[in-house]
Amino acid sequence: MDNDIRVLVGKARQGDRAAFGELYNEYFAPIYRFVFFKIKHKETAEDLTQAVFTKALSAIANFSDTGAPVLSWLYTIARNHCIDYYKKKRDVTVGDQEGFWHEIADQVAGPAENLEMREKREIIVRVMGVLSDDQRELVILRFIEEKSYAEIAEILGKSEESLRAMNYRAMKILREELGKMKYDL
Repeated sequence: MDNDIRVLVGKARQGDRAAFGELYNEYFAPIYRFVFFKIKHKETAEDLTQAVFTKALSAIANFSDTGAPVLSWLYTIARNHCIDYYKKKRDVTVGDQEGFWHEIADQVAGPAENLEMREKREIIVRVMGVLSDDQRELVILRFIEEKSYAEIAEILGKSEESLRAMNYRAMKILREELGKMKYDL
């Protein structure tokens, strides 16, 4: 764990809400992206992300520093909230994809780049829909959140080897779907 983050976690464990606020600011975007890609509904993703941080705030005093990033702990909470959400509600609709991408983009592109990126995003969202929940979760963590297999194994509670095999199958499915669309990212 990075020293600055470790210090913030230590302060937050002692009840310093400002320190937790800094953790929130640091990790909101990756947790929101993760939840959104699982839920595919902007407002619901916002609500669940807030629930993740509410749960984290109430549990931070019991957080134990095992050497794993605090982000892994937050992903686990987010994953569990998404699972609980799907258990309670099955009729999830896809929200405004374009609004989502503009809100969480790290950089704003020019008009020509925007058009190309929008087309690619629409295709990605469409083909991600053919993956199983586990495969989609792996792809989000691996390629959108850029996590290592070791980090993902810790978050998902699976072995690195099984994740590599799942990734291979997911990439094969995505290539086939893109081939059907005659499109190459």
